[in-house]
Amino acid sequence: MAPPRHPGHRRPGLPHPAAARPKSPHAGLTLYQVLDVLQGLLKGWNGTCTTCNRPLPRNQSRRRT
Repeated sequence: MAPPRHPGHRRPGLPHPAAARPKSPHAGLTLYQVLDVLQGLLKGWNGTCTTCNRPLPRNQSRRRT
């Protein structure tokens, strides 16, 4: 029988630490949630409602925190 490859490693390895949480609050969204966020951004960039083409009020933002 062949000897072990690493005879000096007799103890089990330690598990890797858990991954850090994503910095973005939008990480892990579904496709429909992404579309909702993008539609809100496009409405704000365009300055008009995509449904009725009326100008959006400048003092209100649809930003989610």
